[in-house]
Amino acid sequence: MTVIGTGNTPLNQVQPLSSRDYFFDANLALLSTSQSNITAYVSPIASTQFSLYIGSPNATTLEFNSTQLQTLESQLAVAKSKGIGGRYWDTPAWPVSTRDAVWKELVGLGVALLNADDLLAAAGYTGPAGW
Repeated sequence: MTVIGTGNTPLNQVQPLSSRDYFFDANLALLSTSQSNITAYVSPIASTQFSLYIGSPNATTLEFNSTQLQTLESQLAVAKSKGIGGRYWDTPAWPVSTRDAVWKELVGLGVALLNADDLLAAAGYTGPAGW
């Protein structure tokens, strides 16, 4: 089991530990700025709010625009360069076609953890036909 403190976990109480029993959930969107000193030793996973930083794909095409894709790619690349896995929370859950489009994009970009409220759907998720 790996314990990762999320939300308001105080970094100053996690970071100085030399014997690691628990970890910090860094903010994926801040790894290149105010949390650039965070390492995989302290934070093996970094998460951020999908709806705030990315938003939903186009309702008709279910595709992300170039700005959304650039943000996703950039955030995940920074995390990967530090050996930190990425996770987005507050992803769209409905309609299912939008949820699946988001899951497909996130998995394709290499997120470490796929956040889901519908655990049965996530456990059996194989992606849209042809994926």
